[in-house]
Order: sequence, then structure tokens, then C-alpha cells
Amino acid sequence: MRRCAPDKSADTDPVNPPLTPAAAEALAAAERAGIDLSLIEVNLGLSVKERWEQHDAALELIFKLQQARERADAQLQSTSRHAR
Repeated sequence: MRRCAPDKSADTDPVNPPLTPAAAEALAAAERAGIDLSLIEVNLGLSVKERWEQHDAALELIFKLQQARERADAQLQSTSRHAR
């Protein structure tokens, strides 16, 4: 993971150019806020196809959870106000 302070080895690395002071502060603020930047870096290390596959799997899970909720809600019985 890239650190907030510019690394001397990054000066010659075209893939990881040195951070501007504003970018370094933004990364530091994100880390202080509890954002796990390593997850972003891992995700960006995947190919576009791999990221699409992860997206599709997550979307499929969301649909299954919604369907399960709808089935569970359909089994609920309403109670009248007078039954309380």
C-alpha cells in the first residue's frame, strides 16, 4: 500500500508517481477515518474482467437476499389493532 509520505523509490516509478501534498493529505485523512485503502489497492490490482466478475457475484447475492426477504415477509401475518 502506498504511504502518505512520498517514497524516494517512487520518484522513478512511472506506475506510482510521487504524491502531491494534497493527495498525501487526502490519503492520510481517509486512513484516519478508518477507510481500508488496502482493499482499494487490491481491487485495482485485478483485471477489469475480474472486477466485473466480483461485481456480478455481489449483485447476484443482493438479488438472492432480496428474494429471501420477500419470501419471509410474505409469511408474516398481520395483526389487527384490536388484537393488541
